[in-house]
Amino acid sequence: MKEGELFEDLDHQLKTQGYAIIDLPLSQRQLRTAQSSFKDFLTLPGETKQGIFVPESYPGIEDSIAGYVQSKRKQGSSDNKQHFHYNQVLASQFSKKPGLDPKVINFFNHAEELYHATHQTLEDVFDAFETQYSGIKSYFFPEDGLTQLYNRYIQYEFDEDNLSIAKPHLDRGGFTMAIYESKPGLRLHHFDGQEYITTNVQAHPNKAIIFPGYKLPKVMKQLGYDCPYQALAHDVIIKEIGKQIRNSTVTFLDPCIDIPVRGDPTHFAEDSQLMRHLRSL
Repeated sequence: MKEGELFEDLDHQLKTQGYAIIDLPLSQRQLRTAQSSFKDFLTLPGETKQGIFVPESYPGIEDSIAGYVQSKRKQGSSDNKQHFHYNQVLASQFSKKPGLDPKVINFFNHAEELYHATHQTLEDVFDAFETQYSGIKSYFFPEDGLTQLYNRYIQYEFDEDNLSIAKPHLDRGGFTMAIYESKPGLRLHHFDGQEYITTNVQAHPNKAIIFPGYKLPKVMKQLGYDCPYQALAHDVIIKEIGKQIRNSTVTFLDPCIDIPVRGDPTHFAEDSQLMRHLRSL
């Protein structure tokens, strides 16, 4: 698809439903194999996993951790997961490090394959956007700097008391791309100007679901454009009862400049219009 045609398709989908379905050069087999290698990685001792970590992979950029992170569910919280952020900074520091466990090497090999595919997919998206919004690509794919793209591999653990495994929120970056889920559960909440419309979605083979984050309108404003796209609210709800495990892979693309986020504009108060809408479903 030519850049102009791709932009028209993306523009229409983002304006009318808040998200877009795009082609992804990865098969379901490749995605499942990468997730399988991640699950093997998770069987390693805690000290091995925790040793693969970069606290600030992009100097001066908030929330740019890379590597392994474990989040234990706290009282009143629905988020209990292990996840791993794979990006090029992490790869450059660890991929050739001597003495790595074979499970780490195997995971990195598959993670690198996915990284290149998701990087190319989103670069194509910004080539399309560049045809209408001159200068926007350089904010995300700088010629002389690091692209702040990372793939998050996630394993959620939950039980019958925990059906909401990710509360409604906006992502802080520029774009989010959902590329794999072992179980359905992702819900997207598009505001049409009057009310929220909730859609249950799941990525299909060779396709990805892409939607804007909180910082995309901020970047477009710096470039002098009015942004016609909204950061898209979303959550993950599991209907199954009993102890469950859910794996997913998500790509995040942040701008290469630091855009401060004051307070927490990415989560919703219980009396907000979105939360009232969700309680009515």
